[in-house]
Amino acid sequence: MRVRLTDFAEERQALIRNVRTADHLRIAEIFMPHGGVPTDYRAVIEDVGTCDIQGADEPDNWPAHLRVLTQPVSAIEDYYADDRILSLGARGDVLVVATDSMGGAIGYDTGAAMRLVEVDNYRIVTPLPMAFDLMVYGILACWPQNPEGYADGLWVAGDGQRHSFAGPVPARATTS
Repeated sequence: MRVRLTDFAEERQALIRNVRTADHLRIAEIFMPHGGVPTDYRAVIEDVGTCDIQGADEPDNWPAHLRVLTQPVSAIEDYYADDRILSLGARGDVLVVATDSMGGAIGYDTGAAMRLVEVDNYRIVTPLPMAFDLMVYGILACWPQNPEGYADGLWVAGDGQRHSFAGPVPARATTS
């Protein structure tokens, strides 16, 4: 099943702000040496474009919860301007496709078969538990929390609450 922005309730769609057009040719050029644009990333930029995910009540000058960049950038050459990620978990350069409000980066590790990773502001690299599109849409579903998992059409937030396209899903009643 492919998730799309239009699957979400309007109040969840309103979290997408500052939509910018992606330069698909430039993005393809950047990813070409690494086997092409990952399908999970392509799904987001084709459906939504590049954007900020930010609370509707937050001013535009606040940092976005997640910013999908207009084009990927090298973590080593552009984003961090050092190669510390290589000693802290990355197997190659990371092509950063999104940033978070804490200064972290989300991208694809070019030395690890384009595995999706998060790089925190200390340069520690952690593999992410889901594809980029499911992560982006999971932020909409779990707002204001981040998704930590996805299964059976539902995202799971850090507090264990399950979320659908419309938001939290009531816990199932148990019988004794």
